[in-house]
Amino acid sequence: MPMLEASTRGLEEASRPSAYHLDFSGDGWRTPELLRGWDQLLNGRCNPDGLYQTPDFFEHLHALGAEQKKLSLMTVRGADGSLAGVVPLRVTRASLSFDVSHRVLGAVNVSAVEVLGSQPLIPSTSTQHDRLFSTIIGAFPGCHAITMKNVPTDSFLWRHCHESKVLRSQFIVYVPYGKRHCHTIPLPATFEEYLTQFSAKKRYNLRRQVRRLHTHARGAVELRRIEAPNDVTALIHAVETLRRGSRSDSTHAHTGQFPAIDPDAFADLARRDMLLGYVLLCEGRPCSAAVGVKYGRTYQMGSPMAAHILKGHDRMIHDESMAAFSPGTVLLFLFIEDLISQGYQLIDLGYGEPAYRHSSTNLVVERGSILLLRRTFSNSVYHVGHAAFRAGVGHAAFCAGINLVKSLRQALSRRDIHKQSSHLFPILSPTAEWFNTLLST
Repeated sequence: MPMLEASTRGLEEASRPSAYHLDFSGDGWRTPELLRGWDQLLNGRCNPDGLYQTPDFFEHLHALGAEQKKLSLMTVRGADGSLAGVVPLRVTRASLSFDVSHRVLGAVNVSAVEVLGSQPLIPSTSTQHDRLFSTIIGAFPGCHAITMKNVPTDSFLWRHCHESKVLRSQFIVYVPYGKRHCHTIPLPATFEEYLTQFSAKKRYNLRRQVRRLHTHARGAVELRRIEAPNDVTALIHAVETLRRGSRSDSTHAHTGQFPAIDPDAFADLARRDMLLGYVLLCEGRPCSAAVGVKYGRTYQMGSPMAAHILKGHDRMIHDESMAAFSPGTVLLFLFIEDLISQGYQLIDLGYGEPAYRHSSTNLVVERGSILLLRRTFSNSVYHVGHAAFRAGVGHAAFCAGINLVKSLRQALSRRDIHKQSSHLFPILSPTAEWFNTLLST
């Protein structure tokens, strides 16, 4: 909870008069008046993380006992008392990861306040954003940063954070991983229209993959949509079955071992109409699955918050033993058809390069994670050290070294490599050994 306990005390800055008044709402956020105004503020907003700043999602986090004490809600009111903004906040840890080729060598974790939804639900003015961030960091003295994890690079917030002199006087404005690509799949009105985006050869191959799976399963192929609380048990069973020896979309930013699924959390998401999963059954046995969240007409997998609430399961996985029959590709093909039939307009795959993709239909957009670090000596050290490391990892010579080691590893796996290339080893081994140490840490 913030230092300014959940009360209705004003947080006006005396040095900067404004028509708006900022408060922490405390437990009063459940009042019909506030909830009605909150919903009205959400109407018409274009935000890929819009789900995470809704009253329903805030209530979902409250329903999880471990999260409740970490949550706060800031409101912005006009001079007449009308609601002009709502900013849900969550105390968390912001991680600066030192990784090479998807291997984490170490990390620095700082306590931070996360703006849920990334883009604050307030008037798009420089003054209000400056005051908001100043108020937040002042209300949480134990936190060293403010984090917004999924900000479009063409948004007002992105421009403001990079241009505001007021912010830069108080914070170190840092984008830890730079501008990053996010794959989205716009969905037309009909599945036939969607297929026209592919070449004739691609359409033939996709349908051929579907036919081959049907033949292998003796026609017993079923796509099951999971969105009701009663369906959660079947989804958990499918994921638990598939994750044993399965292949996942490993290029997402949140890679690693699958943790256990919290059935209560998944069921609560389903009750609030946020959960959407798909299971592809072959002869009654799951061969692939997809887990994500839905908001409006968007199906989302791969965002930082989706990864948090779904415990890293917001991805597609398939049975590796059936890889020859492309169950992941078939699942994507079939659930896109189902989404279109349900009126969805976009699939948001989040950060990274998805393993299963119809690249000719994908629209790549740029987003980034913004970290506002308090101007302290320790934060300056973290910032400079992490930025220098990221620059070094991205240097052409470093990348060439990583590729060299990967090539050597592949070559060493062949029996005749030692005889053919032994004369190169004295030259390459010192460099390869150093890079190999990094890759194996």
